[in-house]
Amino acid sequence: DDLKSDKGLFSQTILSGAFDLYSEEGFRFSPLIPYEFYTVRGGPALEDSSVEVTVKMDVDPMRRASQFAGVICHSSVQGMYAAVIRSDRYYFIYRDTPSRPMALLARKSSDLIRTGLAENRLRLDCAGSRLEFYINGSLAESLDDARLGLGFGRAGLFTKAGGDPNPDAFVFSDFAVREIRSAP
Repeated sequence: DDLKSDKGLFSQTILSGAFDLYSEEGFRFSPLIPYEFYTVRGGPALEDSSVEVTVKMDVDPMRRASQFAGVICHSSVQGMYAAVIRSDRYYFIYRDTPSRPMALLARKSSDLIRTGLAENRLRLDCAGSRLEFYINGSLAESLDDARLGLGFGRAGLFTKAGGDPNPDAFVFSDFAVREIRSAP
């Protein structure tokens, strides 16, 4: 889905509490409530999946960053994984479950993240307990998280607002989800 019109994956999703708009650039999506998180999921639930999206951040890189954007996988009632970037060149990987909300699995600074209005291509591969996060085609993080068994669910987009949410802060485009099949 190129996310440039409301005829694709997320077009039937009601996003109460989030700003969303389709444009020539892509899907503008951001929480309206200061410091809140927001996810939008679509497609079938898969055991092993790869989710990709291009993100452009209209966020001042000189300001302390609290807004971020990224992708999610294995989203179900048991929880989900989120891999996100911020405009100050940090990335984070979280495991979000009802018993341990937003547990941090990885936090690192990376020169792979382009700042300003540059686009960043993000990909999160979720296969079993293995997570691999790619930024602009390069592997940024690889980890194993078998602790809570989040091995199944839907994929989607994830954002977090800053103190003064900007509805145009993130533009998502070229969203893709594919099933990862193990070799027989």
